[in-house]
Amino acid sequence: MTVEITLDYPVEGPMGTVEKLTMRRPKVRDQVAAQEGTNNPAEFELRLYSFLSGQPPEVIAAIDLADYARLNRAYLDFMAPPAKGAAA
Repeated sequence: MTVEITLDYPVEGPMGTVEKLTMRRPKVRDQVAAQEGTNNPAEFELRLYSFLSGQPPEVIAAIDLADYARLNRAYLDFMAPPAKGAAA
């Protein structure tokens, strides 16, 4: 399962302008990899979102805070339990 986030404020990445991010559901291995080598919660989150979106950390770090809040909301929605009656 993935969700697409259209950026209100596109950023420049190594492959050109990034206008949309596609975030996939997180796995335990993503969390473990993102925590590796950092005790900084902000760095952990940035690395995690990088793994989940397939974008380099530099792109995630350049995102406007309004767009970042929507990225965070998408992540939190993945972590919420499924609605009753919804397919898992």
